[in-house]
Amino acid sequence: MVAAAWITAFMPMPRWLSVLITIAVLGLGTVLVVSGGMSYLWDRSMQPDQTDGLHTLIAGVALLLSRAKIVLRIVAEILTAV
Repeated sequence: MVAAAWITAFMPMPRWLSVLITIAVLGLGTVLVVSGGMSYLWDRSMQPDQTDGLHTLIAGVALLLSRAKIVLRIVAEILTAV
């Protein structure tokens, strides 16, 4: 998923498809960050020898970073339109 997110971040595609993929990537990335972060915190405090949540957390952050340019552009457009 991370590789696909980064590949599609730089591919030219129709605007509607870009919006759909961006929504999917941001949604999945958010879910992975939240669940990976909670799992990592749980593992770190209750089972210090297991860090399974760390991989999920890193994958979620990588998904979110693949769309950082788009999100920052949207925020800038909103701020300059006011």
